Amino acid sequence: MVIGWNLNTYAQSTQESPGTSSHYITKPSADGRYGTIPGYMVWDARGEYHLKSLSDLTLSAGIKNLLIKLILHVLRITIMVSMWGSQELTMFKHP
Repeated sequence: MVIGWNLNTYAQSTQESPGTSSHYITKPSADGRYGTIPGYMVWDARGEYHLKSLSDLTLSAGIKNLLIKLILHVLRITIMVSMWGSQELTMFKHP
């Protein structure tokens, strides 16, 4: 039995879209062709479980864009708790 994991990251810096060969246009255009392109970073996580006793079976799973998934999960829990809290207040309101 072997357990493994890895964490990968990819980053892209801010970019400027060109106007001409000597002048970059930083003001965004309505059609999105010109302007500053923001940078970003992505984290991916992956884990695996290798079972030699089952004909070298390997089970693996991964999550791409890990931080966004965690942030959305926390926001969803917060919203659910907020909604539950407001419902609880209306349910137990004294006449």
